[in-house]
Amino acid sequence: QYDYAPDHVHLTAKGYARLGEKYGQVIFQHVLRGRPFHPLEPRSVERRGSTIAVKFHVPAPPLRWDEALGVPDATRGFQLLSDGVPLPLARVEIAGADTVVVVPRDAAEGRLVLRYALAAAQVRPSGTRRFCQLCDSDPLVGADTGTAQPNYAVCFELPVPAA
Repeated sequence: QYDYAPDHVHLTAKGYARLGEKYGQVIFQHVLRGRPFHPLEPRSVERRGSTIAVKFHVPAPPLRWDEALGVPDATRGFQLLSDGVPLPLARVEIAGADTVVVVPRDAAEGRLVLRYALAAAQVRPSGTRRFCQLCDSDPLVGADTGTAQPNYAVCFELPVPAA
């Protein structure tokens, strides 16, 4: 979610400033207010018929897509593997304030693993290949950069329990 230098490894000065603002928010909440910080992260994954539902811990509901980052691919950064082989997805959508639903194009069988933000099809302009759009609705605007600072979902790879 932060801007990268042309090497796609290091952040730009503004990218580091935005990262510092996020660190400051987390330190303020955790250390000064005594409220533990938990990122936008998956809490559970389950099969619901032919779909996969991922329930997230959302620091500032509801979930949303950050369209300003660009779309990494049609799957919005989600990938479903069956016995290690990627399955084509029909769609990925937000369902409610804290859930994302992943719908495979065909029946999903075998040992399933759900991945997020680990294999985008393209490099984001001023970014990296590992990016995605899922974020919360945190209203924080950075004091130094003046930019919105939502919490973005962490990268993950989780087994999908059998139905």
